[in-house]
Amino acid sequence: CIRDREYESALELIEEMEEKSVLNEFEQLSSQILKSKVLNYIGFFDKGLELATATLEKSQSLGEQVFVFDSIPHVIDAAHFLWTARVFIETGRFHLPASEFYEYYRNTFNVMIDGRYFSLFLPGFSIFLVPFELLGIAHLFTPLCNGISIFLLGKIADRHSGGRTSFFAMFFAVFSSFYLFMGASFMTHTFNLMLTLFAIYLIFNRGSLKAIFLAGICGAIFLFIRPQNSVFFYGATIVFMLFQRKGLKEMAVFTVPFVSVSYTHLTLPT
Repeated sequence: CIRDREYESALELIEEMEEKSVLNEFEQLSSQILKSKVLNYIGFFDKGLELATATLEKSQSLGEQVFVFDSIPHVIDAAHFLWTARVFIETGRFHLPASEFYEYYRNTFNVMIDGRYFSLFLPGFSIFLVPFELLGIAHLFTPLCNGISIFLLGKIADRHSGGRTSFFAMFFAVFSSFYLFMGASFMTHTFNLMLTLFAIYLIFNRGSLKAIFLAGICGAIFLFIRPQNSVFFYGATIVFMLFQRKGLKEMAVFTVPFVSVSYTHLTLPT
C-alpha cells in the first residue's frame, strides 16, 4: 500500500510538472508573439516618428509666434533682421541713405557709415527671410526651421544610437521651453541649429563627397550671419570627421566652400 501511494504521488508530481512545463512554453510563445507584434507596430510607428514630432514642434512654435508674439519681433535683434529683409526688398541693398537730420534717427544696433544706415548685424539671415516676407509669411520661417531641426535630430540620433535615443532626443527638444520660444522669434539661433544639424546629417548619415561639399556650404553660410559660429563649426566638424576616419580628400572638399565664401565676404561691395 505504501509503495502504491508513493507511486501515485510520483505520477501526480510528474503530471503537475508536465502541465507547468506546457504552461511555461505556452506563456513564452505567447510572450514572443506579443513582443513581435509590438515591435512591428513600433517599427511602423518609428518610420513616421521624426516627421510627426517635427510637425508637432513646428505647430507649437507657430502657435506661440501667432498667439503669443502676434507674428512680430519682440527683441531688438530680431527686429533688425526683419528690418534688413524689408530694406533689401524695397531698395535691393542692405542700407538706407542717412537723413539730413540723422542725429534724430539713431537707434540701437544701427550704424552710419559714409552717409548710409546699416544694421549692426550681418544680412545673411535676412536674405533667407526675404522670400517669406515677400509672401507675407515671414513669421513661418523660424517655426519651419524648428521642425526641420527636430527631424534631423531624430535621424542623427537614430543612426548613432537607435530608435529609443532618437525618441527621447526629440521628446526633450519638443518640450523645451527655451527651444520653443526661440523658434517662435525672428532670431538666428534656430536657423543656425538647422544648418548645423543638416551638415552633421550629411556627413554622418550620407558621407559621399557631394554630401560633404553641401555640408561645407551649410557651414559657410554662417560667415554671412555669425562669422565666429563658422570658425567654431569648421573646427569642430574637422575633428568630428577625424573621428569618423574621413581622409584628407573629404576634408579638402569640406573646406572649399569656406574659402570661396570667405573671399566673397571680403570682396563683396556694400
